[in-house]
Amino acid sequence: MTQSDLADLLFTTNATISCWENGVNNPDLDQLIKICEIFEVSSDYMLGLIDKNYIFLDDKHQLTSEQSKLVDLFVEFLKWKDKN
Repeated sequence: MTQSDLADLLFTTNATISCWENGVNNPDLDQLIKICEIFEVSSDYMLGLIDKNYIFLDDKHQLTSEQSKLVDLFVEFLKWKDKN
C-alpha cells in the first residue's frame, strides 16, 4: 500500500502519512483505530506493545467450520502445553 492509498482511506494527505512514518507526529485516536481496521491488526500490535498480531474471535467468522474447529483445538493445545 502506498502513502497515497493510505492517505485516501484516512481522508488525509501524503504529507501527514510521511510525518507519521518519520516520527514527526502521530495519528490521533480515531486515525489509529481506522489504521488498525485497514490492516486488520490490534492497536497493541500497531503500537508495538506486543510482537505478534493475534487471531481474534471476531475473525473466525471468515473461516470455514472445519478451520474454526482446528483453531479452537490448537488454542486448547497451547493452553494445555503452557500448564504442563
